[in-house]
Amino acid sequence: MPMSLQKSLRKMLVGLASAWALSGCVLATPFEGPGYSKGAGPASDLEGPLIASVTYTLIRDTGNNRDIFFDYVEKLESALAEQPGLVGFSRRADFLGNEAWTLSVWRDQESLLAFVNGPGHRRAVKEAWNTFENAKFARLEIHPDELPLQWDRALAALETDGRHYYE
Repeated sequence: MPMSLQKSLRKMLVGLASAWALSGCVLATPFEGPGYSKGAGPASDLEGPLIASVTYTLIRDTGNNRDIFFDYVEKLESALAEQPGLVGFSRRADFLGNEAWTLSVWRDQESLLAFVNGPGHRRAVKEAWNTFENAKFARLEIHPDELPLQWDRALAALETDGRHYYE
């Protein structure tokens, strides 16, 4: 077998092995926001209970749905910092897969609902709806000393109390 073909096959095998190793690899952004600093912790004026919102989305595995979905997530994420009542947020995604999660913590239910029912979020959900195969959410009350809320607790809330968006 010619050396160039051996090198090409070796590169292809390394690429396949890398992709296989990264499948199922989930990455999360640090929890951050106007009411939480990694160095200082929760803002001193935070009082409980706080409202945590956790979402899960399974993105359709066709076309460029993943790109469309994450474009909307990034637009909403950039608007979040200006949203009254936001404490902080994080997101996580399956690196090579089609699963994504968001976690946001709010000072109160009214602040969360103002964001969810606001024009930016409503437009994003409406326009990206066809990119979803499945989506669910859960909310839970937490105390400021529980910040940053750990993903294992947020995922447990989705598992036990999660509701599908279409219910």
